[in-house]
Amino acid sequence: MKLSALPYTTVNYEEESSFLAWFDYAAEIGLDGVEVMYYWPMNWHVLYRTRKRIGERKLAVSMVTTHCNPALYTDDLRKAEVKKLEGYVDLAADCGCRHVRVIGGRHDPTWCEVSTAKALDAVVKTFEMALPHAEKSGVIFALENHPGFGVTLDVVRAILQRLPSRNFGWNFDMENAYRVAGQTAFDFLNDPAVLSRLTHVHAKNFLEAPDGWNTDVALDEGMNDVRAMVAAIKAHGYDDWISIEFGGKTRDKVRRSAEFLRQTWREV
Repeated sequence: MKLSALPYTTVNYEEESSFLAWFDYAAEIGLDGVEVMYYWPMNWHVLYRTRKRIGERKLAVSMVTTHCNPALYTDDLRKAEVKKLEGYVDLAADCGCRHVRVIGGRHDPTWCEVSTAKALDAVVKTFEMALPHAEKSGVIFALENHPGFGVTLDVVRAILQRLPSRNFGWNFDMENAYRVAGQTAFDFLNDPAVLSRLTHVHAKNFLEAPDGWNTDVALDEGMNDVRAMVAAIKAHGYDDWISIEFGGKTRDKVRRSAEFLRQTWREV
């Protein structure tokens, strides 16, 4: 197991000083890597300083994390999206990273007059156009079970089945599975077709709160049985990146989560 983290509320990824300071903290708490966010101000000079700081701290980049929208229905929009995806692939390759996190997009059959089948066709076509560049670059598109089109097990399974390339896999998000009533993370972990495509993990936890979910929790204090999930992926033979995706304000809980994951990995 290699440990990474993406603290998406304690770091301002649009300010260079903020994410460079985050690299320092990631190294301080002994992480193996960090994630790169797609909306960084990535001109050449910033990218150079980013790679330099990561290298100096002996950190790797576990994943370039994006919010793409492949559920597009016209050629011009799809071509523009493919160009963006190819740019993310180039960024990953430049950072020595194997993964680009992708999602199914923003299609929602409850409000959009497009069937799920048509949306699935659109998503698959977009990724089919972008995959040759990823394959040539040695980069894997990691499809996350993420709110929007791709939050349900059925859709994730269908996309993976229609894109059998070794450069297209699954990023398991421990929290997002619960965005659908009656669905759990173990529905994904107990599906052999999905689990066999596992290539990266987002470890997350949460507590129910009156106004929604409280995500300012460490991995060992929320409602998710993170230990059981780690045991399941380890039993499957997974031994790659687990990245702590932290949505709270208490940065030291990333340290606590890392310590919990290391101990859990040894024990399960």
